[in-house]
Amino acid sequence: KDMRICSPALNTALHFAILWRQEECALYLIRHGADVGLTNREGNTSLHLACGAGSLALVEAMLHGEGSTYRSKLVRKANYEMLRPIDLLPRRADPTIAALLEQEDSAAAASSAVSVASSSDTHWPYQTPNSDGAVSTQQSRVAAPCDADDAASPTAQDALPDSPYSVQIFGDVAGGQHFTAGPQAQVGKMELAAFMVSRGVGEQSERLLEHLLEGRTSNVRLSYLEAVNTLGAGSFGRVIKVRDVRTDECFALKLQKKDRATKQAIREACELDRRRHSYIVSLVHIFHTTIFFGILTELCEMDLNQKIFEHSAGAAVVAGLPGRTAARYTACVLLALEYLHLNEVVFRDLKPENILINVDGYVKLTDFGFAKVIEHRTYTLCGTPEYIAPEVLLNKGHGKPVDWWTLGILIYEMIVGQPPFCDEDPMGIYQKILSGKIVFPKLFDKNAKGLVKKLLTADLGKRYGNLKNGVDDIKQHKWFKDLSWEDLLEKKLPAPFKPQVKDENDTSNFDDYPDSDDLPPTVQPHQDPFAN
Repeated sequence: KDMRICSPALNTALHFAILWRQEECALYLIRHGADVGLTNREGNTSLHLACGAGSLALVEAMLHGEGSTYRSKLVRKANYEMLRPIDLLPRRADPTIAALLEQEDSAAAASSAVSVASSSDTHWPYQTPNSDGAVSTQQSRVAAPCDADDAASPTAQDALPDSPYSVQIFGDVAGGQHFTAGPQAQVGKMELAAFMVSRGVGEQSERLLEHLLEGRTSNVRLSYLEAVNTLGAGSFGRVIKVRDVRTDECFALKLQKKDRATKQAIREACELDRRRHSYIVSLVHIFHTTIFFGILTELCEMDLNQKIFEHSAGAAVVAGLPGRTAARYTACVLLALEYLHLNEVVFRDLKPENILINVDGYVKLTDFGFAKVIEHRTYTLCGTPEYIAPEVLLNKGHGKPVDWWTLGILIYEMIVGQPPFCDEDPMGIYQKILSGKIVFPKLFDKNAKGLVKKLLTADLGKRYGNLKNGVDDIKQHKWFKDLSWEDLLEKKLPAPFKPQVKDENDTSNFDDYPDSDDLPPTVQPHQDPFAN
C-alpha cells in the first residue's frame, strides 16, 4: 500500500507512528520502504521526529542502508524553524545519536569541499557574457551608505551539497538566473545587489532554495529595482518602496538580515508563496543570500494603523474608524483568516500594522513571520502584548482560536482608536487581559459590541469561531447583516476608502524613516553580478 499518503498537515503514517511513540510500528514501516525524507507542514522529516523522540533505534534504521548522498541531505535538512534533526535531540539523549548524525554531516561537508575545488565550469559574478560573447554590465539602483570592505570571499562550506549547483550560488535565486563564483573571487565596496550576493547562500537554507526553484517565473531582479523611499523599519529590518525601472511598476521590498530574524523571514517567505488569496498580500519574488532575505511583494499604499491615526486626529469621544468601514475591513480580514485556517495555518500576529490598504481600497493581510502550521496546538509565546490571548499567557497551548481573539481586539481598536487592554507596563497589560474586563465607550456600535464580547472570551468553549458552526457564527452576526460574502470575496462591493496617491514617488501615507547604514554604497558597473 502507498505509505506516502498523508494527513492535511502532511503527516505520513511514519510521522504519526513516531509522534505517538509507536517505535515498533515505525521500525516496521521503515523496513517496508516508508520514505523517511518526506516533510510535513512544519518541514519536519521523520528523522527530525525520531531525533526529537531521542530514539537511537529509529535513527539507526533511517540511516542504515541508504546511499551516502541521501543520508547527507537527510541529516542536514532544516525544517521551517531552521532546525536540523541534530538540533532537536533532547539533552539526555543517547550520545550515539549525535555521533551518527555528526559523522554523516562531516562526510557531506568534505564532499562539498571536493565539489567546489574540482569544478571547472565556473562563472564569475561581476561580468556576464551576452549572446555575442561580449561582456555586458548594468549598475544596480537600490543604494544606501555602507562599507562592505570586510565582505568575505566564497568558501566551500557555503556550497550546496548534492544540488545541481556544485559551487557557490549567487544572484536572485528564485528568478531562474544563477551565477557561481570560484574560490578566488574577491568582493570590494558595492551596493545592495552585489553586497547581498557577495556572501552566497549557506547550507542551512538549502530547503528554502529548493522550494523557491520550483515554479518561480518572476523575471524581476535586484538590478532592475530603484529605491523610492523607506516605508517601515524596525528590529525585523526595513521595508522599501522600489520601482522597476523597465516598467515603472512599484513594489515593496522587505529586507531582513539573517542574524536578526532568520526563522521569521523563512517562515514568511514560504507561507506567502503558498497562500494566494484576494485579501493576502501577493508574493512577487524572493532574493536570498547568507546575509539577507529580500521579500518582494505587491505594493499597498497605506497600513491600517496609519488610517486609524489619521481618522482619530481631533476626535472628541469615540476615535477610530466609522462602524461601516470597520465592519468592511473586519470582513476582509475574516475571509483571509478563514482561508488560512482551512489550510491549518494560524496567523498569530493580527494587528493594524499587519493589515495594508491597497490602492483599490481593500485591505490585505501581510507579515507572516509568526504564522505557523498547527495541527493541534503549540506553546510558543509570540505576538503583540495588547493582542495576546489568555491561553497564550497561561501557556495552556494555543491554536486557531487565538486568531479569533485577536480579531476581537482589532475590531475594538479600529472603532475606539486603541486596544481594550492598555498599560505602560506589559505586565499591566497581561493582568488586564486575564481579568477580562472590557470598557466600551457610550457611542460604540451595539452590534459591534456584541461581536467583540463573543470573540474576547477566555473560555474557548464559548469563543466565536471555535464553536460548532466555526467561522459561520461570525459571518452570520448582526454586524454583517447587509453584507454579501460572495460579492466581497470577488471584490464586487465598493470600497469604503481609497488611499490618495499623487504619483509613484508619493509615500505620504507612510511615516518618514531615516536612511539606513545597513545597506552598501553604489556598485561599480563592472562589479554588478546582476548585469543582464
